[in-house]
Amino acid sequence: MFGVISLVRNADGEATHLSQWAGLAKRSPVVAGVMTFLLLALAGIPLTSGFTAKFAVFAAALGDGMAPLVVIALVASAVAAFFYIRVIVLMYFSEPAEDGPTVTVPGAFTTAAITLGVIVTLLLGIAPTLALNWAAGGGLVG
Repeated sequence: MFGVISLVRNADGEATHLSQWAGLAKRSPVVAGVMTFLLLALAGIPLTSGFTAKFAVFAAALGDGMAPLVVIALVASAVAAFFYIRVIVLMYFSEPAEDGPTVTVPGAFTTAAITLGVIVTLLLGIAPTLALNWAAGGGLVG
């Protein structure tokens, strides 16, 4: 996520104000698509690592009798998802400012880091068994 954020820049550096992301999908659809996917992962949408992580944590909490905590966490997740979707709507359904920020061409290391992050986020959402089994085995050491 931070690698993608670092690509959107204005004359002063990174575009830090939310309004500067308006219309990003029209200027750079690939960057907007990657950002959208990663925001949805943060929101915990199925088929992403965010969903897998939230599911594992919430299931463990329920297993330990922490249902009130899970309810609070679910509400907090829903509130956070609202803010992520707000950014997505801004990127796709707003007109870009004429003097808005530009998207820089990433270097090889930045491209590799972003690509690896997206692939791992997708793989852990589609096939989380290996990672979940590895994490579950961690409690049995000793």
